[in-house]
Order: sequence, then structure tokens, then C-alpha cells
Amino acid sequence: DRLAKEAEAAMGKIDILVNNAGITRDATFRKLSYADWDAVLRVNLDSVFNVTRPFIDGMLERGWGRIVNIATIATKYPLELRILSGGPRAALINYTVAVARRVAADGVTLNNVLPGMFHTAAVHDQFTETARRNGTTYDIEVSKFAEFHQIPAKRFGEARDVGSLVAWLCSEYAGYMTGQSLVVDGATTNNNVVQANIVGLNAAGTAAATNSVTESLSADASDLQMGNPDEQADPSGSAATDQHSRMNSSCREASIIPSVSPRNLASRSASLIGRFSVPRA
Repeated sequence: DRLAKEAEAAMGKIDILVNNAGITRDATFRKLSYADWDAVLRVNLDSVFNVTRPFIDGMLERGWGRIVNIATIATKYPLELRILSGGPRAALINYTVAVARRVAADGVTLNNVLPGMFHTAAVHDQFTETARRNGTTYDIEVSKFAEFHQIPAKRFGEARDVGSLVAWLCSEYAGYMTGQSLVVDGATTNNNVVQANIVGLNAAGTAAATNSVTESLSADASDLQMGNPDEQADPSGSAATDQHSRMNSSCREASIIPSVSPRNLASRSASLIGRFSVPRA
């Protein structure tokens, strides 16, 4: 409630909310700690509830609101390495659909966006380091990854690929779109070849032929992001213990956008798209 009051005091009534907080602790199941589990749940799942709850009542009272949660295609890829990336977001999707159905008649929409591999700051740093070790370039390493993982678009997504979709979901034109989870991944999750490869990679005795490609990526696997464009360092800190501190820390990275009208939607949309901008090499 304090967060909502401070935000509205600074920006006016809040009609658009984009929940974009995210961290990752990718590791195999037996290597995950209770601290990892708690930290990721607190930021990736609890923050959405903590931020949405104080703002949605005002949207319902005014009869208009847009809430978009940035999740990950890891919700569609139940891989062990992505257990803390996909698991909490799968719960988030369930939560979003349930709430969307409850408020659909009141002019408030809730949707999820599930990005695949994108040119984010974290991915840029990771692949730049891989390129340095291999004596190649960032673009070459991205191409190798896209080829190995059979991304049909043969590239990573750009900021505008997500930003423009989010801007539309927050507009007047998306009033009948609610309770949906929209994938932006260059057709990766609909690629049967990729799904077959994943089954093979999870099976014992993975073909040795893959080793030449995976060696250059294995050192980075624990840190590679596959989803949230802002999934980088933990924005929450480690010492928050009381309820108010936990809420503030888990919500710190959420994007809150003040009330908009159709008249100024274009400028707001441009600002929203800019929220996802990440420098390229």
C-alpha cells in the first residue's frame, strides 16, 4: 500500500503496470539451495502479487487498467537447468489467468509475455565473454547458439520485439485480449526439432557429436538467461527480513506507468519500448 501511495503521489493514478522483475539461479536440482529457491520465488513470483494487489483496485474503480507480466519461455521448457526460471513463472501464468477471468468484465486486462533468447545486457555480457575466450565475435557466438538450439528465426530477439507487443497490450486496442501468455521466441517452442533435441539432451548418454558445440557454451550455461529481458542481478538484497522490506525489495525492479489516455498513448508507448532498450556490441 505504501508503494502505491508513493507512486501515485509522484505520477498520478496508475492505469498501466508492467511487472518486469526477475533474477535467476540456474543449476541442476541437487545443486539448488533453499536460499536460491526463496530468493527466486520472492522476486519472480511474490513481487507480481505484491505490486499488482495495491494497484488493481484503483483500476477496477476507474473501469480501465492494463497489467503485463514479463515471464519466460522456460515455462514451456521444463528443463532441469531452468527449474527456477520456468517453475515460478508457470505459477505466475496460472495466477494471471485466474485474476484476468475475475476482472475481465471490469475493463482490466492481465497478460503474460514469454520471451525467448534476446539481446539483453546479461546475454550481451555473457556471449561477449564467450567470444573473447574463443577468439570470435559476439555475433558469431549468437549464431552458433541459434544454430545449435535450432531457433527457426536464426537470431535472438531485439528489444523492440518485446517492447512493441507490450505497448500494444497496454493500449486501448487490446481491451479484449486478456488472460493470455504470448510467446515471443522466433518460433523456438513450436519447433519439433528443438523439442526432440531437448529430449535427447536430457537423456543419458547424450551424443558425443554435440560436445564440440557445447564446450564453448558450457562455462556459461549456469548464467545464460532464457526469458526475462531484465533478468540479471538480484534487485532484492539478501538481508531483508520484515514484511515491508521484503515487499519493497522484491518489487524494486517493477515498471510502473502512470495513467494514459488514447491521446498520449503513442508517447507512452515509445517510452515503454525504450524501457527494454539494451546496447548492442
